[in-house]
Amino acid sequence: MIVRDIDFQSRRVTVEVPEPTRSAWLGRLDDFVAACRNVVFVGVVVRVPPGFGKENLGALKTLESEAVTVIETPQSAPPQLDEKQPRSAEHRCVVSAIPAPGGGLRPRYLLTVTDVPSGLSMVSDFAMVCGMAAALNSRALTRLHLTLYELAANTIEHAVFESRCPALEVEMSFGEAAVEVRFRDNALAFSTAEHGVVDIEKKIKAQERRGLGLYLLGEVAEGLSFERKDGWNCTSFRVNLSEPRKQRRKKMVEFSLEIVPVAFEGVIVLKPKGHIDSESAIILEKHFDFATEAGKTRVVLDLSEADFISSSGIGLLLGSRGMLRQRGGDLLLLRPSQPILTVLEIAGVDDYFRILKSFEEIASISMA
Repeated sequence: MIVRDIDFQSRRVTVEVPEPTRSAWLGRLDDFVAACRNVVFVGVVVRVPPGFGKENLGALKTLESEAVTVIETPQSAPPQLDEKQPRSAEHRCVVSAIPAPGGGLRPRYLLTVTDVPSGLSMVSDFAMVCGMAAALNSRALTRLHLTLYELAANTIEHAVFESRCPALEVEMSFGEAAVEVRFRDNALAFSTAEHGVVDIEKKIKAQERRGLGLYLLGEVAEGLSFERKDGWNCTSFRVNLSEPRKQRRKKMVEFSLEIVPVAFEGVIVLKPKGHIDSESAIILEKHFDFATEAGKTRVVLDLSEADFISSSGIGLLLGSRGMLRQRGGDLLLLRPSQPILTVLEIAGVDDYFRILKSFEEIASISMA
């Protein structure tokens, strides 16, 4: 399955399904459609080549609804990207092709963003949609999403632009063993390869919440390199796909926050859903402040329905943990999802939090 177009304005994705060679193709497409609809996209257009087969076409038609459209179009070779052509002034997703090891072609995706402040969500959506189409397993998808999000966040939040038309580009090609990534921005020179080592203990004591983005990038990316070329910061790396691919349905939701009622003195349970990133971390921080003002110094964060956490979110957790402990309380994590655990392990901070496996364990902390 190949992503042919991502329309960020109409929130529609177009994918191409070649002649199916495995019986699991319909289930994989069904999972992809469900995931896209639950991220932010309201519709998916499925293109199939002529001669797709009546039986296959009939099975595919069962997915058709208001959000899914199936069309039969002539199959053509992916367009080649001409690097000499001027960049468009609009957000765009271009599909081209590069030679694959062993012969044939593999897709290469290029996203160009010129309205950079609003581009963070586009980069995030771009990584998720292309990664899901390539059937990456949960951990690989989390690592790819994390690296691109942190690079884009660094461009937007930390770099000062010298261009009258600030822009960034993300280029990805998917192989059997790794995703090759090239990220470019035209900000002032800022090396993304100099991530260094982060002293987590020091950050906790200082309640310092920033400075984790490039550290996370360095922990995830393989073959990380940086060069300044023609006014662009160019970062290249790969995300290895070392784990077996799994077919699994994953529901994505927009961020929301629920206060779960509990009858324990000094305890509050907060349940975020969706992405904990630079924007949603602000909402979560306000609830931490409200909780402490109300005398709730033991905060339980139910992360069972959170599906991503960025460096901003990790910084918030570390800073809030330090603040609560100074007041005789603590921050505890309840049933964190696998993507959240993956990022916490990558950052090396999972051991800094007490993790509760069940809701019933909350009673024990109220008596501590």
